[in-house]
Amino acid sequence: MKENIEKILNVPIKSCTLIAQNSTAYIYNCDDKYIVKVSEHGWLLAREAQMLEYLRNYSNLPVPNVIKKLENILITEFIKNNGQSKEDAELDAAVKLASLHRIHEDQFGFATDTVIGIFNQPNTQNDSWVDF
Repeated sequence: MKENIEKILNVPIKSCTLIAQNSTAYIYNCDDKYIVKVSEHGWLLAREAQMLEYLRNYSNLPVPNVIKKLENILITEFIKNNGQSKEDAELDAAVKLASLHRIHEDQFGFATDTVIGIFNQPNTQNDSWVDF
């Protein structure tokens, strides 16, 4: 993994450590600078990158910058824990997530489909809440 990331980013990497894996991806921490997600489900990574970009642009959540998105690899910046307790961090995230409901759009839905886990979440825009 280390050598692949060095080639992709054209920077030296000391180490990449597997920090998590699930049914869809392997997740690595590279030098506490990059988080690398590898998946055979490239469409999931593409959707995740889109969602991260949206949240980064339209919320005050501490969302990592998407550095590189390839077919089966998503590389984001590593965000170091700021030392908040778990409870404080959860409360802070809840308040910031709730603020997303203040975003006003002319239609119900979203510009693109999103995901819930491995499942596609259709978000076709519609003028009617009932039809959406």
